Amino acid sequence: MLPIPVLDGGHIVLAIIESIRRRPVNMRVLEVVQTSCAVVIIGYMLYITFFDLQDLPFVRKGLDHFEAHSAAKDTQTP
Repeated sequence: MLPIPVLDGGHIVLAIIESIRRRPVNMRVLEVVQTSCAVVIIGYMLYITFFDLQDLPFVRKGLDHFEAHSAAKDTQTP
């Protein structure tokens, strides 16, 4: 369990913080922390998906064709 507030480990960490402080965490702070961590996790998933899709054979073929075409243009310019 990772201690990221959106995941289960984060809920455990927040419960420990509440037990140490002996009062609940402010609801607005909790919303901001959980929303920002959710955005980071979703952004990371999109980042990984983007680079995984580039490894598919039909996408790789298109990218190789694009790179060869741009390399040919670079060699023709004086």
